[in-house]
Order: sequence, then C-alpha cells, then structure tokens
Amino acid sequence: IGLGSMGSGIARELIDAGYQVSVWNRSHQKVDALAKSGALACDSPTDALNANEFVIVCLTDYGAWREVVETHNLQEQFKGKCVIQLTTGTIEEVVWNTGFIQEHGGRIVDGAIMCYPNQLGTKDSSLLMAGESDALSDCDSILRILAPEWTNLGDDIKQPTILSRALMAGIFSTLVGFLNSIAICLEGGISLDLFLRH
Repeated sequence: IGLGSMGSGIARELIDAGYQVSVWNRSHQKVDALAKSGALACDSPTDALNANEFVIVCLTDYGAWREVVETHNLQEQFKGKCVIQLTTGTIEEVVWNTGFIQEHGGRIVDGAIMCYPNQLGTKDSSLLMAGESDALSDCDSILRILAPEWTNLGDDIKQPTILSRALMAGIFSTLVGFLNSIAICLEGGISLDLFLRH
C-alpha cells in the first residue's frame, strides 16, 4: 500500500525475488506500471489486505495512512494480517498505529528505511525494525529481500523512529557545520579548493 519511489522500489524488489505482490496506490498509474512487471493490481486497499497475510505500508506520512484507513473503512481488514509499517511518523503516531492494528486483530512491525530506493536489496540498504519477536521472525524473509542485514531493534515499537531521528539529526548537524565552515572560509578569503584539500 503506497507506491511512491520507495514503495515502488519495495514492490519491484519483492517481484524480482519471486514473491506474488499485490499493489494499491491512490494514483492508479503507479499500480498499472507495476502490474506490467508482474504485480497483481488492486482496486482498493481492502483488496490488497484481503489478498495477503503480510501487508507493507509505505506512505508519505501517517496523515495519509489514517486517511486511507478511514476512507476505506479498513479496521476490520487487519484481523490475522501482519502489517509491515514503513511510513515515517512521530513516536505518538507509531504508538497510535500499533495500538489500532492490534486492537483490530492484526500484528505489526514498524520500521525506518535508511537508504535510497535504488539501494534496496543491496549491501548498502539499511532497514531498522521493531516489533514482537514472532512477528519479526515471520517477516524476516521479506525484510531480507529489502535489506539483507536488516537491524532488529527488539520489541519496543518506538525504537526505529527514535534511532532514525537521531541518525538524521547527526547528518543534518554535520551538514550545517560543513556549510558554516564554507561560509567562514568564503568570508575570510580562503578558497574552497584549499579548504577541501585540508
């Protein structure tokens, strides 16, 4: 469910690995493109949930996910399903989603993708996951297609969100520091070639 650049990349990796993949997206063009690659096109997220035991959700944000759930009245469709939630959100949204899925009879693992779509399935892929150990174990073969060495953060469902935020904060701080260093050099008359060489 969700076929942006990352969701489409996930679907393609699973199709290439021989999985039967059902796809749904609000824009049907993306569904059609993947159907040409061997995916089963779904007319609604209800169809996608009904067709599979494991359901990967990769949407822009939890607002989009809530809208899909409410618009299509999905609550009763979660029973017996394992949702692999790869939508970015806040800790509060992750906790809400976990409770909502479990309250309606589903299992959930939550994660953060820490790579570009073209890195999925390679040694450069990075996937941070958390959830109940039996659910993570059941999802292992799917997760390994996406990230051969995915990281198991245990049963605290909040951990992928916390760690991904910490990693992004470190990267952002480094970038801001680097840009500040460039500004200092430019202001002081130091060439960027000289700065970069050292």
